[in-house]
Amino acid sequence: MTNPVEYQDDEDRRLEALSEALCTLICRGILQRNHGSDAGTLRRVMRFAALHAGDHLSPNGMAERISAESGERIAGKTVSRYISMMRSAFLLHTAGRYDIRGERPLKTLGKIFIADAGLLRLIAKSAAADRERLIENTVFLELLRRGYRVSIGKLGAADAGFLAEKDGSRLCVRTAWSMATPQLSEKELRPLRMMPGSCERIVLSMDGSIAAGSGGIRILNLTDWLLGKA
Repeated sequence: MTNPVEYQDDEDRRLEALSEALCTLICRGILQRNHGSDAGTLRRVMRFAALHAGDHLSPNGMAERISAESGERIAGKTVSRYISMMRSAFLLHTAGRYDIRGERPLKTLGKIFIADAGLLRLIAKSAAADRERLIENTVFLELLRRGYRVSIGKLGAADAGFLAEKDGSRLCVRTAWSMATPQLSEKELRPLRMMPGSCERIVLSMDGSIAAGSGGIRILNLTDWLLGKA
C-alpha cells in the first residue's frame, strides 16, 4: 500500500494514497459482514456514489453508467444491494423525493449523500471536489444532526431543494456557492417562491446574509448557519 507521508508535498498523490488506504479499510469491514460480496464491485459503487453525491440516481441508472465506465457489466439489483450494505455501515445516507403539491413520497430518483464531507473528498479522489456538491452534502448532514427528517422536495419537474420536517413544522432549504448575480439568485429563489403552504424558506450560500430576501425567503451565510449564528 502506498504511504501517504511519501507524498506530503504532492496534494494529488497524497490524496490518492489516503483514498487507497481508506477504501481498503472500509471495504474490509463491509466485506467481512457481507460474505460473498466482491471488493472490486464495492469500490466501483462506492466511488461512483461519492462522485455523484447529491445527484438524482436510480440503481439501474447507476448500473448502466458504472458498467460503461468500468467495462464490466453490473446489474441494478447488485448496485442496490451494495448501496444497502454501505448504508448499514453508516458510510452513506439516502434521501427520497417528496411530491410537495401531491403531498406524497415518491419511490424513484432519490439522492445519495456521503456520511462525512472528508470521506466524500477522499473516496472521490478529488482534491478539488465540486464545491456545490460538498455544500449540499454538508447541509444534508447538518439537517440530520439537528433532528430533521429530510427528503428532496419536488415541484412539478423542478427540484425544490431539501424538505426538512420536525415536530410538525417544515423547513425548505436550497444551497448555492454564490448568490452574487441576478441569474444565480433567480435560479435559487424561484423554486422557493413556488412553494405552497406555510414553510420557512432559506437559501444557504457563501455570500453574506440577507435577513429577508424575495417574498420572505431568507438568504443566509452557510458558515454562520452551521455555527448556529443565523
